[in-house]
Amino acid sequence: MLIEKYIFENALKYLIRFTDKRTNVLESVFIDIKNNSTTLFTTDTKIGAKITVPITTDDEKTICTSANRLYNILYLIDDQKINLDFVNNNIKISAGSYISQIKTYDHNLFPDLFNDIPEANIILNKETLHKALEKVLFATAKKSFKPEYEGINLVINNEGLSFCATNSFRLSYFNDQTTKMEKEINIIIPKQFLLELLGMPVDEEQIKIGVTSDYLIVESGNIKLFSRLINGHFPDYKNIIQNTENEKLATIEADKLSKAIKKVLFVTEKGNHSVIFNFDGENLSIESSNEEGEFAKEMIKIKSTENRKLKLNGKMLVEYLSTVADHKIDLFCDSDDNPVQFIPNDIEYTLKYIQMPIN
Repeated sequence: MLIEKYIFENALKYLIRFTDKRTNVLESVFIDIKNNSTTLFTTDTKIGAKITVPITTDDEKTICTSANRLYNILYLIDDQKINLDFVNNNIKISAGSYISQIKTYDHNLFPDLFNDIPEANIILNKETLHKALEKVLFATAKKSFKPEYEGINLVINNEGLSFCATNSFRLSYFNDQTTKMEKEINIIIPKQFLLELLGMPVDEEQIKIGVTSDYLIVESGNIKLFSRLINGHFPDYKNIIQNTENEKLATIEADKLSKAIKKVLFVTEKGNHSVIFNFDGENLSIESSNEEGEFAKEMIKIKSTENRKLKLNGKMLVEYLSTVADHKIDLFCDSDDNPVQFIPNDIEYTLKYIQMPIN
């Protein structure tokens, strides 16, 4: 059977990222050959990926072999067409004067996962999906005793598509009303899978998804990505989003605010990152200090509706501001100890960021 070297090689190069070196089987690629095509499948049992590529053959074959070894062999071959033969429990690879043989593993031992997921038939706009993820992923917890804080809550219903992430100290919410469904989908997706989704190497403008109670499938072009979902109850954030938009304190250029915070962050206490914001009606002063007597302060000319002093985690705020660097931000806050809400004022979708002050 003949394969196009670069097509097969590029598929393996992408799929290797989903292997797991703990066992020979999980480090392997599952290859299913039939109908002049071959489907390559790798998984670490949490995330999986399938790519279907053409192959010239009348045979049907299912095998399992080392993804890394097979990729390394293809990488070293210069010929554009490669012949595969199967001899006993080995794969014979030949091209021109080159011949190589590598062993296979029992494909029945390969994890039988993601087979019960329904067809991916919910269509999403790729640009909208990427925009949403870029605006909320940063707000997830890096490590938490609550797994749901390490994922993103996706909701699709008759009010639109929304993503929300929180680590309990901050929350980022995105809503786009151009994608709607009568039957609601409400799931928690692991952050690692969504990072892989952002790097999915396809040019299509649309992405299709399918969902069960335990799994998610995302399909675009000849690639399918699979993921286990996080089982848990995502925090009820609706009241927080609706109730914090009380009184607008000021409008700030995101990039200007970010640069000012970075100038003072270097003297914060290690692991603290607390920065004091003083609004006096005409100016915003941003300052920080530490126990060794070091001190830094920056002033921004800005109009605020009232005098207000806030103490916030400057590092977290800078992470948010980097996602809206080209926008002006409306800042809402009704007291020194209530959540502070930041909303870009010139976008066509709903984007809200909420951060708790430090007491």
